Amino acid sequence: MLWATCNTDPSQETCSSNMAWFASTLQNTCSKELNAGNVLTVQTLQGSFTQLSSDLSQLKIPSALQAFNMMYTAGCLPDQSSNAYCFVDAAHATNPSDLYFFQLPMGISLPNNTTPSCSSCTKSLMALYAQSLENAPKGTLTYLEKTYPSGQKVAVAQCGASYAQALAVTGNAVGRQTWSFAVGLPAILLTWVMLSLVT
Repeated sequence: MLWATCNTDPSQETCSSNMAWFASTLQNTCSKELNAGNVLTVQTLQGSFTQLSSDLSQLKIPSALQAFNMMYTAGCLPDQSSNAYCFVDAAHATNPSDLYFFQLPMGISLPNNTTPSCSSCTKSLMALYAQSLENAPKGTLTYLEKTYPSGQKVAVAQCGASYAQALAVTGNAVGRQTWSFAVGLPAILLTWVMLSLVT
């Protein structure tokens, strides 16, 4: 099921282009709502967990046009050693700590007892987050900006200083501190599929 999500028709490039268009249109059409901090409008653009309805109160999904590329890449990140998807490996591990790192872009911090396995997958995921934060326009990955620094500290404490890049917080933006490592309906569906594999 995840393979089909990661190999869609239309292509990732087409979906990314569509999401960028949706984000741009939302920013132009709903600028008053965005400036006023309208929750639904901001969540649709930047992303966060949203409860669907009282009937589905246990199911929360992120909606984020601006985070689509990063979330797609994170969900489809391959484990080079096993040729499986990193998310699937993390979801099937007996220790759920690696899976928690997939929640950082959704504004969910790591639980206190998180002990990552120091896998190449989590290292690649943290590099993706750092690169995304460095390259994204200010304020487009707001939730990851808030959760990445604490996640990075946990990863480095467990796995060593070179495991995850430290980023400096400057105002409301996150920037590179030392060195650089060389979501919309499809984003919602991707996350829903990823979460359904866990349960």
